[in-house]
Amino acid sequence: MTKDNNLNSLLCFLSDDTSIEAVQATSLNNLGITLEVKKGGIEECLKHLKSNQSPDILLIDISESKLPMTDMMKLAEACEPGVEVITVGNRNEVGLFRDLMRLGIKDYLVKPLTSMHIFKTLEHILFEEKKVSQPGRFNKSGKLVTFIGSHGGTGVSTLVANSAWALAEKESKKVAIVDLDIQLGIIPHFFNLESSIGLQKLFETPERIDETLINRSMTHVGQNLMILSSQTSLQDQPNLSLEAIESITQELLSNVHFVFVDLPRNFLTPSNTFLLQRSNIVVVTTDYSLIGLKETSRFLELCKDRLVPDQEIIIVANKLGQYKAGELTREMFEEALQHKVTLEIAFDPLNPLEALRDGTPLVNKAKGSACTGVLAIVNRLLGKEIKSKEFSGVLNYLKSLKF
Repeated sequence: MTKDNNLNSLLCFLSDDTSIEAVQATSLNNLGITLEVKKGGIEECLKHLKSNQSPDILLIDISESKLPMTDMMKLAEACEPGVEVITVGNRNEVGLFRDLMRLGIKDYLVKPLTSMHIFKTLEHILFEEKKVSQPGRFNKSGKLVTFIGSHGGTGVSTLVANSAWALAEKESKKVAIVDLDIQLGIIPHFFNLESSIGLQKLFETPERIDETLINRSMTHVGQNLMILSSQTSLQDQPNLSLEAIESITQELLSNVHFVFVDLPRNFLTPSNTFLLQRSNIVVVTTDYSLIGLKETSRFLELCKDRLVPDQEIIIVANKLGQYKAGELTREMFEEALQHKVTLEIAFDPLNPLEALRDGTPLVNKAKGSACTGVLAIVNRLLGKEIKSKEFSGVLNYLKSLKF
């Protein structure tokens, strides 16, 4: 978690020397801001953000952009949540200004820049914007992705842990995992971590939950991946208060790109219902067994009764070929389910077990069908997959089933 109310780093990408000189001449000492100025526009900024942490405030020159709105949406995906963005251009157009404001841009400055104009804009962000929250695309929440298995043994936790790690390490996204099974959750084991009591402590004091307390309760895996988990006694009855869950998810979503929740396989607990109804994406993991078909069908029926706009359901058929004699074919499964399978992952008898034993993510091994499946899920979450005509039809059908 990186962004808070202490906005103290300003990164500027400007395409002309006059604008650079205006920024460099601006007195920022009273604002407590550190300044970094680079020459360039959107393309140079995107390249920089791929390998560097986002600043607190970004001032970006769009004067040379042929498609400013398209480029700004690309920038929104590259920035970490919570970045305050100021744009600079040479078009004094009300329509462009309004479009940029709808994206969550804090201000649009028209060239030629002046030090006074820059100072007033930064002062407004630092002092006025703290009073009234005006979330936009650049100040947007991350995506809440919940994972649940149709039945035990479908490999949900393996996919959660490894997909989160791949997003964090390979795609430089900020990701938080919440292992909501605080009795039997195994997420820490995938990273060779000791079980903690961090999540349990948060549930014990829901009224005290804030960014600082969550940070103290988390276990960090590298720079971009954070884990909230606990492992309580099997004799204890977990108290998963909705107040705590709401506070935790809201706080996390304001600071990371993705929040992954590994749900216990108990569909109608208050905590599961709450999270499923608020998810941007629900990933249901199953196999091609008769049990998998029946339980997935029951879950989809539950989904139809809890419609949520713009929610996507992804069905992952995992461990294909593990029990060849007892498996249904994909065609039989989809026909009986009346729903398309989104992704298939062939059974990998070796690499997941070796990775779990070694505490090393699957993607680090870069081999095997399980690794390929994890990368397919990551691409799906990022919207990177190639959509054939047939697959586009599947996507449209999937989007028709929402909570």
